[in-house]
Amino acid sequence: MKLRCPYCKHLIEGDPKPQCPSCGKTMMLPDRLLRSDKKEARRKREAIARDAELKKKAMGLGEFKVGGKPSGVIFAVALLSFAGILLISRAKAPSKATGIRTREDKALQDLGVLSIALNRFRSDCGRYPTTEEGLKALIVNPGITNWPKSYVNLIRPDPWRQHYFYASSNETYALFSAGPDKTLYTEDDVYPPLTMNPEREAQPEATGARE
Repeated sequence: MKLRCPYCKHLIEGDPKPQCPSCGKTMMLPDRLLRSDKKEARRKREAIARDAELKKKAMGLGEFKVGGKPSGVIFAVALLSFAGILLISRAKAPSKATGIRTREDKALQDLGVLSIALNRFRSDCGRYPTTEEGLKALIVNPGITNWPKSYVNLIRPDPWRQHYFYASSNETYALFSAGPDKTLYTEDDVYPPLTMNPEREAQPEATGARE
């Protein structure tokens, strides 16, 4: 096929392109040539699609058909189902007993820290804080000359939103949480570990002093 450029009159042979190879200007090609280019482009796209389909079938990624043997699909569904079950089991809320156990552990941790602070207070000041001074004496100097520093930064309520009970008498002290029932001297009271509270058997009576 031959075509002459309307601008520079250059003779173009073979498959013409919209742009003249001589002057570089864009020509208006006849409709029959444009339709031919579109057909060629479509033919190339169809060839690429057929090649991709053949590659998918070779890799076992063909379409799912009823009555076939989609082993890969079944495996993928089973794997996703197992992952879903695992996530759901982990997301379940802990039982009531587990929640109480976790709170008791938190109370034991707090009581252990307070017991260590009380013993350091006694080592520095020669005594434990009085019942009236309470656990605040571990944060703010109650007026003791040898009080060197704050022994703890903050005293939070126990996990049941109650103040830890503290009282001192005869060179010993009582320190514990009222536990889940929020009532002093009941079976669910939480005490510091025995190694940190050797005077547990001689606890002073509750007088309403709670810190």
